[in-house]
Amino acid sequence: MKTTRWLRLCGLLAVLTIALGALPALAARPGGGSTFRAPPAPARPSTPSPPSTPFTPSRPSTPSWPSTPSSPTTPSSPSYPSSPSYSPSYGGSSDSDGGGSGVVVFVLLAALALILVIAVVKHQNEARLHPWSTALAAPRASPPASPPGRARAMRTYLEGLRAIDPDFSLVLFEDLLYALFAKVHEARGRGRLDSLAGYVSANTRGVLAERAQLTEIKAIVVASFEITGVVGLRERSAPEVRVAVAFTANYTEVDAHGAEQSYWIAEAWEVMRRRDAISRPPSQVRTFGCPCCGAPLDALQGNVCSYCKKPIDTGDQDWLVTSVVETSREARGPQLTGETEEQGSDLETILDPDAKGRLEDLSRRDPAFAFPAFQGRIAVIFAELQIAWSEREWKRARPFVSDSLFQSQLYWMTTYREQKLRNVTERSRIVGVQMAKLTADKYFDAITVRVFASGLDYTVSDETGQLVSGSKTRERYYTEYWTLIRGSSRTGAARADLVCPSCGGPLVVSMAGSCEHCNAKVTAGEFDWVLSRIEQDESYVG
Repeated sequence: MKTTRWLRLCGLLAVLTIALGALPALAARPGGGSTFRAPPAPARPSTPSPPSTPFTPSRPSTPSWPSTPSSPTTPSSPSYPSSPSYSPSYGGSSDSDGGGSGVVVFVLLAALALILVIAVVKHQNEARLHPWSTALAAPRASPPASPPGRARAMRTYLEGLRAIDPDFSLVLFEDLLYALFAKVHEARGRGRLDSLAGYVSANTRGVLAERAQLTEIKAIVVASFEITGVVGLRERSAPEVRVAVAFTANYTEVDAHGAEQSYWIAEAWEVMRRRDAISRPPSQVRTFGCPCCGAPLDALQGNVCSYCKKPIDTGDQDWLVTSVVETSREARGPQLTGETEEQGSDLETILDPDAKGRLEDLSRRDPAFAFPAFQGRIAVIFAELQIAWSEREWKRARPFVSDSLFQSQLYWMTTYREQKLRNVTERSRIVGVQMAKLTADKYFDAITVRVFASGLDYTVSDETGQLVSGSKTRERYYTEYWTLIRGSSRTGAARADLVCPSCGGPLVVSMAGSCEHCNAKVTAGEFDWVLSRIEQDESYVG
């Protein structure tokens, strides 16, 4: 199928580009900020002055809006971590190898460029049948300026599915795929892929089953996830919507002899669903029962649910994985002792032109919402993340971050521990916050802000206490984009205290994200704002 081939090609190119661009990228700070290195960002105006409104948790002001390029008032600053945008290290242990690796990368990139040109030319001949779009207003596809830019544009474009399916939530879609990635590989390790027949096509299960025979796949953590293509959304005659996504992840395989080996892997996935399907509510998205009736899939009759007697692998009711292609595999773990200069910190803040209006709409829906209190919530989350990270007690951050963000950072903390290293942030503080974007769907409100911060960031050896990278005296000034989510039905001022937002008891949360007193799930945004994405300023495009 031509559409399927194009989706696979987009996913393959995106994953390969992520892998190549990630060769020198390493992890430090919660999420890897000081060692993150993104592909060159599109040229944007620089704004070297400090934030127009300094962040003061005790008396925060109204939202600080970026000024126009003709009147620069936004900061010159650095970057911080990112969950889906983070690029792990696939390459050597040094940024300098005498130039040989540079030639190899150049040749590979040139080859990829040639493939992309051929694909685009071919695609143009198919455009009448399968037009691609990088934004809602675009009449047809055009090659992206950069892989991160295309990914952000595709996320925005996919949100247009709400015009067909008002229940669609991009937050839930991404949660589903994060969870499904882990489920698929866990089932592959146990030889039980058929238990996911409602979410993975028969052909894809067969391809996955042909991989190496194992007894277990464990410690599965998604490092990055990007939407790389969307087909069938604009065409009213299209029977289905197909989405290409690119994953990079880490997991450990256990073979028949009990030997364990950890890998970095990159995969290109394609998922589809019937175009006029109605999305399931949050409580059902986080479970993997029959897509039709929700019954457990422990007694399948072929591809038919034994309870409702309906076929479950059609994509008629929910997203179905139709292709999984492994594009890269690296047995060597990431290097954690490198350091790169902050990038993108002097770029102008990217402001969604609809942000002000949407903030006013949120205030009308929830009169108790106040941006100063929201800033206070950001201050608490920021402080708790720094403490949890430096003390390697990541559970302390659990009440404030989404499941996917928590898991990805837990992996990095474990990796530091295994390599007998400790990354430390000291004197970390927020010096400014600016509103960037606000979106809303049936289930969630999501606010993206640019956070300006400064502090010490260094890595030491556990065994000797010796400084490995960074500086104990020179602060790093950095910026990053944070996205926080809250249930759309939730109202009230954001809380800045360390109590359960459900029962008011002491804030003690399990690794699953549930209050240990009232058992309420407090990390899904159902009670208060939680951090779901951290994106690099040099990669963020809105």
